[in-house]
Amino acid sequence: MAKRAHLRMAAMKDDLIAAVIRKLPDTNKEFSGAARESWLAMMRNTFAMTYGAVAESEAPAPFVVSPVAAAAPPVRYTIAQDGFAYGDGKPIDASDIVPGSVVHDYRGQPVDPEMDPILWRSHGALPARLPRGVRLVPADDLAEAGP
Repeated sequence: MAKRAHLRMAAMKDDLIAAVIRKLPDTNKEFSGAARESWLAMMRNTFAMTYGAVAESEAPAPFVVSPVAAAAPPVRYTIAQDGFAYGDGKPIDASDIVPGSVVHDYRGQPVDPEMDPILWRSHGALPARLPRGVRLVPADDLAEAGP
């Protein structure tokens, strides 16, 4: 008889944990931070009821999730009317431009590379190859396209 009662208690414990797990929403549904904390508290209480409270000496250190560092805003690359190259208003070299970026060209159009060269921070008007995928776009075209 004691063995049967023990088996019934074990099954009830399993059912209790299973019931809390069934409370989880489908993965395609919203599960807000407050709802997650509430569910985790319910699961902690269920484990405490099922397995007994954890002694303070056994308790693990709290798990802290640090916020993800915000990505730095993209740099605004420009070629000023006088030909100087800038990244967020600071002089740059071609190698400072992130591949795939857009460079806003404020020089008069059409540009004659011999008469209106791009002037780089460390080597002036010497020709420099732009990184792969960088687009040099006349500022007039950007104004027409909008933000």
